[in-house]
Amino acid sequence: MKKRRMSWGIRLALNLVLLCVLVVFIWGLLGFSSPTLRGRFRRVAQANWADPLEIQGVLLCDGRRWVLAAGQDQVILWQDGRDGLEYWPRDPNGTTLVPVPEMRTAQGEIWVAAADVPEGTAAAGLELTVGCWYQKNGTSGWSFSSQPEQPGDLPPLTQQWEKTYSAAGELLQDGAVLFHIAVEEEPDEGGPPEDLILSDTGEWDLYWSEPKRRGVDCAMEAVFYDAEGQELERAALATTEEGGGPWTAG
Repeated sequence: MKKRRMSWGIRLALNLVLLCVLVVFIWGLLGFSSPTLRGRFRRVAQANWADPLEIQGVLLCDGRRWVLAAGQDQVILWQDGRDGLEYWPRDPNGTTLVPVPEMRTAQGEIWVAAADVPEGTAAAGLELTVGCWYQKNGTSGWSFSSQPEQPGDLPPLTQQWEKTYSAAGELLQDGAVLFHIAVEEEPDEGGPPEDLILSDTGEWDLYWSEPKRRGVDCAMEAVFYDAEGQELERAALATTEEGGGPWTAG
């Protein structure tokens, strides 16, 4: 009986398939990261024993890429290239606002992400109000605090500063919204360091600190609209009188 030989094309296709399987196997043995951003995030999440996570957006902030995801009771942020995850409490009643952390290198700018955005969102806006007490310390810099009283025998701060910023939201592919706020004007002569003050609102510790331990007070509110301009939902984040954790409300 005459044996039937596989054609050259079929043999080439089979060899390519076997080669791909071998490459993937060796890739896994050597511990190389997954070739896509989402794949790398899944590997890190599994390594950190994270709950099943729903990716809600990929954030581009000052050249850095972050993945925003939601777990059972937490919002997760992961920066590409890192081994750990950042955890923020998830609002069980609606949208959660979370500052993108560790952006001090981008002084004078902050990014705020919104997770669990209402379905049908076609536009969004954010308003942020920041305030503090301050004084210039000769040629050695500035002091600013959320309260005029200072520790020990230091004299109280006597000058007060407040400013409100607004930003339109960028709707991301997976449903989240990203807001970006930056200092646009030249600082006032003799005024406080606005770039440092604004950057402070992106620090997560701010929302857990007591008033006497934080540099500024801030309150932000986001509003989400449908395609007809009707309001769908509001979400808020602010420092509190008690400290001890962020306050969020839908």
